[in-house]
Amino acid sequence: MSTHKNPYAGRLGEFSGIAFDAAAASERKGVWREFFRGSMERGPERLVFEVGCSNAGFLASIAEANPDAAFVGIDWKFKVLFKGAKRVHGMGLKNVALLRGKAQEISRIFGEDELDEVWVFFPDPWAKKPQLKHRLIQEAFLLDCARVLKPGGRVFIKTDHPGYFQWMLALWGAPRPVLPAYDGPVPTERGMRAKQMLVRKPMDEDQLPNASAAVCARFEIVRQSIDYASLSAAELGTLFGGRDTLFEKGFREQKLPIYFLEVICTAKRSR
Repeated sequence: MSTHKNPYAGRLGEFSGIAFDAAAASERKGVWREFFRGSMERGPERLVFEVGCSNAGFLASIAEANPDAAFVGIDWKFKVLFKGAKRVHGMGLKNVALLRGKAQEISRIFGEDELDEVWVFFPDPWAKKPQLKHRLIQEAFLLDCARVLKPGGRVFIKTDHPGYFQWMLALWGAPRPVLPAYDGPVPTERGMRAKQMLVRKPMDEDQLPNASAAVCARFEIVRQSIDYASLSAAELGTLFGGRDTLFEKGFREQKLPIYFLEVICTAKRSR
């Protein structure tokens, strides 16, 4: 990472035991539990991968409260990842590793059946029609998730974008629920609510993907909600239940809906 022009690339070297690039991460493929066993008192009971961890504020708070689980976060931006590594180091956390890379590399980073959970919270919606091909939640990524998740492993997704939520459900051929209306008064100031109402619209049916037989064969929808805030920690039953990401705090303040999807890996690829 030190050869990159970004000034924070070299600074990440200050936390070489915490932050890694994709190439270094691939060397730990299949042995992440052993890696964490070297710093934790014992091997982790649960291995979680968070996509888009940013400055690790959310991830570090979860990791601190759950010392028996291990967490790997990934982000593409050097500066926020440096801030995250600095945070993890300052908190003395031994159960967190941060990667500089792209989530699409998940099958290069983790071995088969290695993960317990994948968290994808508020991925870039790539909302314009020419951009839809760049969305993370596609058949290819989900099938890669199926390879690296244990049987019974889960993927949790949150988004503030109604069209993206429709897109996800379409991949499973699931009925689309009636979404919250976006016809309320738009605030005069340029806030998240104004942006949401002006830009983040439901999608037309002809833009949605066809149901994927391969995805349906490997994953089953466990829970979906057009109002994530209404779900209790008991209902979620996960490490992140009852905690907000930085994005969520803003959405709640602006009274914007958050959409939620939980799927379970029910079948593995043929050996």
